[in-house]
Amino acid sequence: MKTTKRVLAIVLAALMLALMVPFAASAANTPDVTFTLNYDKPADEAADTFEWTVYQLATLDKDTGAYTTVSGLNAAVVAAIKDATTTSSAAVLAACDAADAEHCGTATSGVFKSGDANKEYSVPAGIYYVKNTKAPASATLKNNSIVALPYYSNNAWQDTLPASTATDGSTNVIKLATKFSNSPTSIEKKVKDVETNTWVKATSQQQDKDVQFRTFVTTAGSATERLASYRITDSMNNGLKLKSIDSVKFFAEANSTTGTAVPAAAYTTTKDDTSFAISFKEAYLTADEAPTFYSNKYIEVLYTCTVLDSAKVGTDKNVNTTTMYYKPTSATTETPVGPDTAQVYVYEAGVFKFDASKGETAPLANAEFAIFATRDDAVNEREPIAVAKTGSDGKAKFVKSGTTTDFKFAKGTYFVKETKAPANFNKNTEIKEITLGGTAGSTAVIEAKIGDTPSKLPQTGGEGTMMFTIVGGSLIVLAGILFAVVMKKKKSSK
Repeated sequence: MKTTKRVLAIVLAALMLALMVPFAASAANTPDVTFTLNYDKPADEAADTFEWTVYQLATLDKDTGAYTTVSGLNAAVVAAIKDATTTSSAAVLAACDAADAEHCGTATSGVFKSGDANKEYSVPAGIYYVKNTKAPASATLKNNSIVALPYYSNNAWQDTLPASTATDGSTNVIKLATKFSNSPTSIEKKVKDVETNTWVKATSQQQDKDVQFRTFVTTAGSATERLASYRITDSMNNGLKLKSIDSVKFFAEANSTTGTAVPAAAYTTTKDDTSFAISFKEAYLTADEAPTFYSNKYIEVLYTCTVLDSAKVGTDKNVNTTTMYYKPTSATTETPVGPDTAQVYVYEAGVFKFDASKGETAPLANAEFAIFATRDDAVNEREPIAVAKTGSDGKAKFVKSGTTTDFKFAKGTYFVKETKAPANFNKNTEIKEITLGGTAGSTAVIEAKIGDTPSKLPQTGGEGTMMFTIVGGSLIVLAGILFAVVMKKKKSSK
């Protein structure tokens, strides 16, 4: 009996072992894999400025090559993983970047902080999403990462990450500093040159005409590091007056040729004659669905100003200044960027009138002139830009007709013509050509020097005409007497 029981026990044990074999064979072959996150922190950067979280997306069965996705994963991510190969990780990354934090996988142990320098992850074979979850507003994220280990290539499972994922593939080290462009935000201010129609730092324009300015400034923050405020401010001195804000656009890259209009509902505008501010709304910047603000790198603001007669000659006079301010939601104060400036030069012109018979030491008053844009206009005295009348020193600056304010010219060539000569002098018919702006921002008043000659015959009604009147009258009387005598003799002879 005992022998029988012993035999039955052995048989049962053998059966149990036999039954366990299929289950052991069917268990997934999912070994652990290892990779390391690394961040080379600059010496002047605060610790823990950046953070990353590693999310598990799926596990891998090396025997079957099948991936099993984690529960609750975004449907687009699941679909991308079904087609996952070494060449399709970009699709998985794009799907993960588009998914919200609750549906982009299961977070693995511990958050990696930039102050830690290195962190090694030993995890089951599968697919992992390395997502940046904290960054300063001045940093621009290039891309997150997908880690698929091992992966099948060249008819074998590969345990070393490809160079496109790991900077140091031999040790599976992912250098996260390369994933960011951590350059400071910047601002660029320019004005459209009147002559070349290109964007420059300074141009020249005459009063009562318009110039267009361009502010090109980087955005700040990111979808993971939102902003509480972002505003662009502009101010100009009294020589410029704001005419219009022409457009506000997003640009994806600095060299993009076209931008997209910023939604009018995204910002508010305040302005007066010499300043304006464009302020993005906090509700827009912190919306649940990350606005396009964060996916664009630049904002362009175009606006037009009019040059006034109060514009000043010289450098750094008619200046337009722009500053940008931003504040992350985690900050308590705004960070300024800039300022940057662009400016408009203006110039002044005048005349010097003198007695040509005596030279420049003999100035003449009361000579009147006009200045024209073209020689043809000067010849025909058509559309004068400004006028001038000399004083006792023979000098005068050109002013706008009907005013006493010095006229402000753009650089260029102009044509001066005398329109009325002083008493007892002949009007000079020569058209004098002058060029302004030879030196940018020059304060010198360019003068057209014009000499007049005295009149050779006294003017009607002037001094000395009495003698001519007496002589002329006497001749007429004598001619009459002579005519009468001749006629009388003819009658007598008959």
